Amino acid sequence: MLKLDILTLFPGMFSGPFEESIIKRARGAGIVVIDLVDLRKFAKDRHGTVDDRTFGGGPGMVLKPDVVFEAIESLVPELRPPEPGAAAADAAVAADAAADADSATDTRRAIASPDAEVLAPVGASAEPLSRLPRGTRIILTDPQGRRFDQALANELAGESHLVILCGHYEGVDERVREHIITDALSIGDVVLTGGELPAMVMTDAIVRLLPGAVGKADSPREDSFYHGVLDYPHYTRPADFRGWKVPEDLVSGHHGEVARWRRLQALERTLRHRPDLLESAPLSAQDRKILAALGYRPQSQNSS
Repeated sequence: MLKLDILTLFPGMFSGPFEESIIKRARGAGIVVIDLVDLRKFAKDRHGTVDDRTFGGGPGMVLKPDVVFEAIESLVPELRPPEPGAAAADAAVAADAAADADSATDTRRAIASPDAEVLAPVGASAEPLSRLPRGTRIILTDPQGRRFDQALANELAGESHLVILCGHYEGVDERVREHIITDALSIGDVVLTGGELPAMVMTDAIVRLLPGAVGKADSPREDSFYHGVLDYPHYTRPADFRGWKVPEDLVSGHHGEVARWRRLQALERTLRHRPDLLESAPLSAQDRKILAALGYRPQSQNSS
């Protein structure tokens, strides 16, 4: 079972998408438990203030670190700082943690793309996350983050606890990103009002991969991107609609012909619409022969 907590300023936005279709069935079957947590519950004043002006001036407001930290620590108590009285008792543990500071960046699980600039001091960014339970990820929806894709959805579906913090306003205080976020993720190069819609997209992509969430066990494995290429075309009855007929290979009843046709169409469609995917797709020798006949040349050959 996956536990998924979503920290948001607008929990009402999720009621429709999370109460329909696959997510509704998965929740009802106990495959996933989704809790919507209102960030304003952790405000420090009676006005429910969760944001403030940015230091140095400039437009927009920034989510406050004290609010965000308390919210996340309420969901993952292990991230709370040790009590002062426990400091002496934990001195040996602290010494070991300090000795591991040089490798602390690994704890963040490659938050951004490999080319991203590391803004935080290694020791400072790793300290809270060194207490992160195994199987837990703290995700920030962020247009500057790593691109969320099918491979990452597959990876996250294998975790046991996900916390998604929906970004808003000008973003979050940088200390949140440095000290308590494992993954800053984006759904594309587009600016949205807030992180709620990206959180919905990520949730849908992850939940449908959980065992039992989709009726036909193999269905998610046949989707576009699952095997690194786009999906093949689909047809249903009638076989002849307004003179447009279903391809003969699909109505032949010959399973081998059907499989070959589908693979050819998937490769051809990927080459036409998303040739970039072919650079990293797991292609067989037969796939490469088909693509060569279609005129595809890998970038490595083009640059040589």
